[in-house]
Amino acid sequence: MGGIGSGRTFPDRRRLTSETPSLGVTPLDREGNLAPGAESRWRCQRGNTVTRFSVSATDNGATISHSWRDDSGEARTTSEFVAVSRSPRNRGGAEAYWVCPACQRRVKRVYLVGHRLRCRFCHRLCYPSQREGQIDRTIRRATSLRARMGGSLGYATPLPERTKWRHRSTYHRQMGALVNATLDADKAMGRRLTILEKSIRRSLRPLRRRSRTTPVDP
Repeated sequence: MGGIGSGRTFPDRRRLTSETPSLGVTPLDREGNLAPGAESRWRCQRGNTVTRFSVSATDNGATISHSWRDDSGEARTTSEFVAVSRSPRNRGGAEAYWVCPACQRRVKRVYLVGHRLRCRFCHRLCYPSQREGQIDRTIRRATSLRARMGGSLGYATPLPERTKWRHRSTYHRQMGALVNATLDADKAMGRRLTILEKSIRRSLRPLRRRSRTTPVDP
C-alpha cells in the first residue's frame, strides 16, 4: 500500500475562470453604478469572444442582462437579478459583494455559464493556479514577487534594485522573500530536469538493447 500522495493522479478537467465570462462587483461599486436607478454597460473579453452586460441597479441588487444568439441565429436577451450585500470596513465605508442566486454565497465575481450567473463554486470552475503542479507554482511565486518589486519577468533575471520611494525595511523584507522563492524555484527546476533526464534514459533503453542484439554482417 502506498502512502499519502502516492499513486496515479488525474488532471483537473474543470473549466477555468480565465476562460469564462464574468462580472465583478468592485468596479461597479467604485464607479457608483450600484446606486439605485443607475444603469451601465460592461464588456468582458475571453479570447476572441466578447460578452456585453447591461446592469440596472435597484435598492438591494442589480438586474444583469446579456444578449446571445441561439442555434438559428436569432438574437435573444437573458436577464437575471443578482442581490448585493454589504459589510462594513474597518476604516469606514462598506464592501460590496454579489450574492450568488443559487447558493447565496457572498462573492466578488459571478460567472456566466449556460446563460446563468452563478459563483465559481456552483459552476464548478477552477483558477488556473489550481491546475499547476508544485514546481510551476513555485516558479510563478518567484516571478510574481520579482514583478511586484519592479523587476523583470522570469525568476532567473537579475534581482531588482531598491527604488527611491521604497522604504529600506520593506525592500529588505521583500528581497528576503524573493531570494527564498528563487532558491525554491531553482530546486524545483533541478528536480524537474532530473525527472526529465530519467525519462529520456528510460526511453533510450529499448534502442540500446536493439543495437546490442542486431547482428553485424561480415
